[in-house]
Amino acid sequence: MIKDSKFVREAFKTGADGFVSKESTIEDVEEAIKSVLDGKVFFGKGIDAVNKKILSNEDKETEFSFNRFNAKFHLTKRELEILQMLVEGKTSKEISAQLFISKDTVNVHRKNLMKKLNISNVVMLVKIVKDYNII
Repeated sequence: MIKDSKFVREAFKTGADGFVSKESTIEDVEEAIKSVLDGKVFFGKGIDAVNKKILSNEDKETEFSFNRFNAKFHLTKRELEILQMLVEGKTSKEISAQLFISKDTVNVHRKNLMKKLNISNVVMLVKIVKDYNII
């Protein structure tokens, strides 16, 4: 059992997709790898039921997912604002008016988002946001 669970929580908060303790068997490691590759979060041996509940708490799920998402993709505050607005269905023109920036600046941020997320259109952008459960 992990004696200091704050390290486990911090690892998940900053983007870890799984946890494998020193006591884990090779089978546990294989299961962890498969789970993470399937896009799931893996809780290995050593994380007690209380910590699993804390880490999986639905009230904190969006914040937890957001932290994992941002740790993985390293988006700027402005990119996150624009991401939110794109998911809401706003156009570049509407975003530029709301943020008091030029439409060209919005398009640069959109381009940077697409590059960082390795996607090619807004539909894929919405899908990745839904997959990570961040908005």
